Amino acid sequence: MLGSRVIPGKDNFGLISYRDWQGNWNELQVRTNAELSVGQLTKRNSDGWFFASPPQNADSNKESLTKGLYLQAPNNKHANIYHHDHVKYNELVINVGNGGRNSWFVFKEDGYAVTGGGWNSSSDVRMKTDITQIAGALDKLANIGGYTYLKQGVPEAGVIAQEVESVLPQSVTQTELKLNDGSVLKDARGININGVVALLVEALKEERSLRDAEREAFEARLVALEKAIVNA
Repeated sequence: MLGSRVIPGKDNFGLISYRDWQGNWNELQVRTNAELSVGQLTKRNSDGWFFASPPQNADSNKESLTKGLYLQAPNNKHANIYHHDHVKYNELVINVGNGGRNSWFVFKEDGYAVTGGGWNSSSDVRMKTDITQIAGALDKLANIGGYTYLKQGVPEAGVIAQEVESVLPQSVTQTELKLNDGSVLKDARGININGVVALLVEALKEERSLRDAEREAFEARLVALEKAIVNA
């Protein structure tokens, strides 16, 4: 059934409605600003998209937002997703808010992600089995260099995944990755940087143990020398 509903001074909208076998009325509301209000949307075409675009007359030389999805909860809690076009670059933004507190998670076109807080990965001991301390950490660390470089034209500093893989393969993953020039790396390496941190921790502990042993040996030689001088 097609119709309309007017609430004087408050609201008005068009209706597409039907009555189900239980006698309940179900309706789609079409509002004056081209807004569609429904109870639930189900997408059955896997080849299509939920599509949001800026107005056709939008100025491509000006910064703009294309709003995508807004989720509202009680007490001013919300989450929303939108596209931010900065003209020179663009990014996907996820905003999570709770009253006066807001957090943003920004995914940039160059592959970087930014947040005002931090990115945490689970590390609870109750999730882990076969825990083994890294041995020979200093020798392993000697095989990893620190570098500055261009990654697809962007200046960076860091380590080389293949070098990490040669001494700590548990910290390196492989995936298929399409590069900016269109070529594809079938086995592009990625690093879980927590593994490198663990290697650094153990290397520092080994270095400290070596220094402690050297200090103890030096002190023992000094005591022996002092005794020899006294007894001379």
